[in-house]
Amino acid sequence: MEIYGIGQRIREERVRQKFSQEELSYGICAVSTLSRLENGVQKPGLKVQEALLERLGCSTENLVFFANEDEGRKHFLEVDMGFRLMNYEFDSDLQKELEEYEKLIQVRGVGSNLEQQYYLMVKAMYELHTKKQTPEQVYAMLKKALLLTMPDFKAKKLYGIRLMTLTEINILNDMAVTLYEMKSTGLAMKYIFFLTDYVEKSNFSRDVLVKRYPMLLVNLAKLEIKLEDFEQVFYNCQKGIAFCKECGRMVPLAELYYYKAVACVRLGRRKTAMESYEHAICLLKIRDKNEFAKQIQKEYQSVLTHLRCTSAGQLHQPEAHHNPRKPEAEQKTKSDQPV
Repeated sequence: MEIYGIGQRIREERVRQKFSQEELSYGICAVSTLSRLENGVQKPGLKVQEALLERLGCSTENLVFFANEDEGRKHFLEVDMGFRLMNYEFDSDLQKELEEYEKLIQVRGVGSNLEQQYYLMVKAMYELHTKKQTPEQVYAMLKKALLLTMPDFKAKKLYGIRLMTLTEINILNDMAVTLYEMKSTGLAMKYIFFLTDYVEKSNFSRDVLVKRYPMLLVNLAKLEIKLEDFEQVFYNCQKGIAFCKECGRMVPLAELYYYKAVACVRLGRRKTAMESYEHAICLLKIRDKNEFAKQIQKEYQSVLTHLRCTSAGQLHQPEAHHNPRKPEAEQKTKSDQPV
């Protein structure tokens, strides 16, 4: 993709979606930088190009092929760290990649705020899941990261946000995760409701939707289970399962089936509950998440035993499951928390 081609694409999308240069470049780069990019006379760093395209919902898949060696290395570290976060791999390998990324971004440049933002986001979630920081400290770190590109951010004005990068979406999602840990379920729900609504209504490319939408539906289902809104859990899991099947996303699919099963047990939908448990167990085994699969298998057997003991096939939630909680192995992998 040539410089002019990138600038032309950004300009066309910005005009089509009726955003000003000031709105699009806010927190990312100077308006003059965006203007020169759109006119084909300047090529900002990879992170700036990515952020501008992401705010417009455009794919950034091929940009890395035109990056220099340092930008390419940072990009591949970001991709790998993102994959590890998604799979709850908060291990020494993630720590090493984070340290390497920190060294690479020491050289300040046009995209330095964006790179610092990504670094703070990954570091915050690593320290939350490894318990190196309290949820309150992690939340403060995440908010600091968000303010790098959204200096006027206020939680009470969420629905005034019109444009976000994928990193900004992830940070807000992670803030909801942390609020969940802080037992601020109401505010966590507000963040996830807003993000789900934003993604559903925005003009995102298919590859962007595939990366972000299932994650938000999983988190929404988890929070709604805590609020015991089981009809809504069932609805969102059904929507997420259909989307994941269509686009081949296996990572969130197992969780969606599990939370659908929990909801169906409480709603008295015996057959669907058992089928959903079985799907979740099989998918986890395929992904070699055997400990988590064993814990769900135990829960499945417990529910099945209870069902056999109920009279006239009537479905009641067993005492141990009156308030649905996640299996022990799920807690160990952090998937009892929103993603």
